[in-house]
Parts: sequence; structure tokens; C-alpha cells
Amino acid sequence: MERAPDWLSLCTDGIDLAAQDAAALETHLLKSSNDIEARAKLLGFYFTNQDDDAQRRRADHVHWLIAHRPEIHLAAFARIHPELYPDAYNEGKRLWLSTVSNSANDLAVLRNAASFLESGDPDIAEDLYKRGATIEPDESVWRQRLGGLHFRSCIGSTSSEERKRIAREALAEYEVALTLERCSLEALGILMDIAEAAVVCENYERATEAAERLLADAEGHVNTFQYGNAVHLAHIVLGKIALACGEPARAAAHLRAASEVRGSPQLKTFGPDLELASRLLAIGRRDAVTFYIDGCKKFWESGASLLEKWTLAIGRGETPDFSKR
Repeated sequence: MERAPDWLSLCTDGIDLAAQDAAALETHLLKSSNDIEARAKLLGFYFTNQDDDAQRRRADHVHWLIAHRPEIHLAAFARIHPELYPDAYNEGKRLWLSTVSNSANDLAVLRNAASFLESGDPDIAEDLYKRGATIEPDESVWRQRLGGLHFRSCIGSTSSEERKRIAREALAEYEVALTLERCSLEALGILMDIAEAAVVCENYERATEAAERLLADAEGHVNTFQYGNAVHLAHIVLGKIALACGEPARAAAHLRAASEVRGSPQLKTFGPDLELASRLLAIGRRDAVTFYIDGCKKFWESGASLLEKWTLAIGRGETPDFSKR
């Protein structure tokens, strides 16, 4: 049997496409519209380009894929921001709801539709994930996705207590997902989710357990995409815990360790976690933060100019806003 392409890897590969190669793929698709590999690469190419024309082209590919290949999982590459591009998002929503109505029990369609709708219509996304969990009660993915839906909603909350409450709900879903997961590599991803949620709800004991287990279990997956993610996040989480416990030197040591990972497709695409760096910079740990930023250059190539800008600003005694990317 022919092996299915790794669509997410093709998207990631597309990030490094030269502009002329992307243009050639667009021309190619005019004659061969069913070339999904070309579309996946173009999704990656346009993903980090915030130019309106690039995002319009990306939305066109997302819409085509929803209409013709809704079963293909493309994660964030196939999402459209509902506030920045409302018309494109609404068209995607229309296509997904139509597809779901015609494929009510197609699990791949349910998952991908819910993933697209999470940011703009979280209630619909939650219903779709719950529908999947009802059909497949023994599969971890649905509980993990429900946890992720809760966790992302807590990040935007301005109330500390509300944020912790929602994070506890997310953590409960992640814990169930972990008990259901039979694949050690997938379990690694769920452990990452548990560690992050536990920190937000200030369950530092569980966060420490999860982070330390991540460091141990990651050694069994050195040659996978998840290795760099797991080690990076584990040190970021342990650093946040150290800072919360009044140990800035230990927090700085973990930040340095986080920068020494070799990277991953996710770190390459989305860049590093800068929350711990921001907190340490605010209390004067400039050397550790500069070390971290310098280390991130080896895996976040698309952010190289921004990293350099931050390094220079810190060197001048300034405090850059890491949230502005």
C-alpha cells in the first residue's frame, strides 16, 4: 500500500520556499488543481507572510481543501483568523458546516472542522469534539482537543481566578486523555499540555511531575519531531515554577537550558516561548535572556531579524515587548 504523504511536514517545508518557486506552484495548480502536495507547500509559504495578498491566497487554498479534501489534517496551517480575515473565515465556516452536515459521523471531518472553528466559534467546536468523543470514547484525541479548547480560552481571561478555573477544566480533560493514550509519542504531547495547564492553575506539584517526566520520556524519542518540543517546554515550565517559588537563578538556568534544544518543526514555524524570558527580563536577568534569544536563532530562522533586534535592545538597556512579533 502506498504511504500517505506527511501533509504537515510538506506545509513546514513550504515555509522555506523561494518566492519564484511558490509562483511556479501557483501556475502549476492552474492546470493540476488536485495536486495536494503543492497546496500544502503553499499553505506553509503563505503562513508566516502577513501580507494581505498572501493571506488571501492562503484562504483560497484552505477553502479549496475544505471543499475537496476535508479529511486531510493540516492543523494551524488550515486555520483562518476570524477577526483579521472575517470574510475568509466565514466562508470557511460555511464550507465546514456544509461538509459536516453531509458527513455527520466522519471522524476526520469532525476533527478538522472543530479545529478550524475553535477561535471563531468555540461552542460549535466543543460540540463537534464532544460528538467525536461519543463516537470514539476510547480515543484520547477528543479529550485532548477539548482540553486544548478550554486552555486557549483561559489564556484570554483577564480574571486570575477565572483563568485558573478554566485551566483546571483543561487539565482534567488532559489527564483523561493521558490515561487513554496508548502511543508513547502521542503521550509526550499530552504531557506537554498537562505541564502547561498545571502551571496556569498553579498546581506546581503536578506541573513539576509532568515536566520531569517529559525530560525523562523524551529520551526515548530523540529522533522524532517531538523531542525538541518536549525538552524546550519542560525547561520553560520548570523555570516558571522556580520563578513562582522565588528562585530566579534556577529559573534563569532552565531558560538557558531551553535554548539549547536543536529545535523542531513547531519551534521553527511558531518560534520560542517567550513568557519566561519576559518575566526574567523584568527582574534584571538580562544575561540569561540574551543567551536564550541567541540560542533560539538556530531553530527560528524566520524570526532571526526580530531576535537580533531584541538582542540589541536588551544590550542598550531597553526592555523589548516580546508579544509584538
